[in-house]
Amino acid sequence: MPDKLPLSYFISLGVLTALLAVTFAVTAVFLFTEAQSDPKARRFSKMVSEKGQDGSGEAVSYSRVAGVLGAMALTGLFICGTYWVHHALFTGAALTNLSELWPLFAMGSALFAPYAFNRVSQIGK
Repeated sequence: MPDKLPLSYFISLGVLTALLAVTFAVTAVFLFTEAQSDPKARRFSKMVSEKGQDGSGEAVSYSRVAGVLGAMALTGLFICGTYWVHHALFTGAALTNLSELWPLFAMGSALFAPYAFNRVSQIGK
């Protein structure tokens, strides 16, 4: 690792972090504001709910909540990987260990299994 990192490292790190912060802010505003079609409901609550088996009312779906958690976990892994690659590119560190990350992404994608099973089970209905 070099003794002193170049200014371009900190500029690109700042741009990367700013883009990440703006993305999170826009996503939070979109998810937690009221939907135009139903002012009482937040978009997030509508996103994780589905109609009951009798067709009336809406209940929180475990598979959809698990899917949201899986998406958040995978997003976190991609963000960490992005910062790792950014640091390695500026410090000259080897990126040979990237191939060893696939089990983390496989475990994160397993959080989508309940949602996928729920969707597949509803095909015949």
